[in-house]
Amino acid sequence: MTDSDIYLITSCFPTLGPLRFKLLIDYFNSAQKFYSAKSEKLTTLGLPVKLIDDWQKFKLTFDLKNYRAKLDKAGIKVTFPFEPAYPKLLKTLEDRPIVLYYQGPLASLNKTAIAVVGSRKMTSYGRFAAEKLVSQLSDYPVAIASGLMYGIDEVTHRTAITNKAQTIGIWAGGLDTLSGSRLKLAKDILRSDGIIATEYPLGFPPSAATFPVRNRIVSGLSKAVLVIEAAQNSGSLITASHAARQGREVLAVPGPINSLTSQGTNSLIQKGAKLAQGLSDILEELDIKPEAKTAPSALLPLDGTTQKILSLIAKTPIHIDDIARLTDLPTAKISSILTSLELSGQITNLGSGIYSLN
Repeated sequence: MTDSDIYLITSCFPTLGPLRFKLLIDYFNSAQKFYSAKSEKLTTLGLPVKLIDDWQKFKLTFDLKNYRAKLDKAGIKVTFPFEPAYPKLLKTLEDRPIVLYYQGPLASLNKTAIAVVGSRKMTSYGRFAAEKLVSQLSDYPVAIASGLMYGIDEVTHRTAITNKAQTIGIWAGGLDTLSGSRLKLAKDILRSDGIIATEYPLGFPPSAATFPVRNRIVSGLSKAVLVIEAAQNSGSLITASHAARQGREVLAVPGPINSLTSQGTNSLIQKGAKLAQGLSDILEELDIKPEAKTAPSALLPLDGTTQKILSLIAKTPIHIDDIARLTDLPTAKISSILTSLELSGQITNLGSGIYSLN
């Protein structure tokens, strides 16, 4: 029985858990000694009697050869904390995954990465922010991680794919439990040379309990976490909490004060998260020097009126009625100018008459 065998078997017995497993390995100073320990010895360490009984029975009945054959058939590979290829940032975690199951290039998990997370019920503003920031990040040597779910997760992955950036998807169940649109997204990530990974064994279903646990891996793999739209008490805030505990940087995109999906991000900023107004804020946390870019205003000749409107939009997303109030221009003229700016790619219509600079 090798260490790899023991780690693989233990990962299929989730009741033990990664933190408890690490403590046991540290205590015995050997995976072999832990695995062969008698029930009496484990009892003296304070483990619950039922857990010990279940563990001893599980070891006797688990078919390791058959399990490895299933992994091979599914094209799923594994790596362990004692291996050099195991992601370096994950190795620093006390509750690091016992086994990391993955498909795709494992080396991607050792690249500088940023996690981008947010609401599953995103608004048009959230979509705009995710698409804009991820597409800009795609010009830099970073991997972009998220959670393979709906909303901001999916927009993050798909924007990275479109812009040929490497993306990392972390699932909250066995990789063979991906189905429907989640399976399609995973396949698209793999086709674009990205990677999907999980700590859960084959057949283990995702649940309300596993998603928050999964979030510590999303943040743990990353140098920083960017939160785009999050309601109070949302899973994205759990990811931010994991990030802070792990010593990762936390950034948040501010949102309208009347938006439920921005209450969580605005609260993060109140509590000390870095306000992410644009690409430069993120690159600073990743310790990457921004490249010189052509200013949007240089994309087409601007008259004085157009320049005035563009300067208002550049300060903050703004409603067309507020532009009219601040410029005393007719709404019809403003609408015509906004259409021209939008067609030239300098601004984006966020919906409901609100415009933002690209």
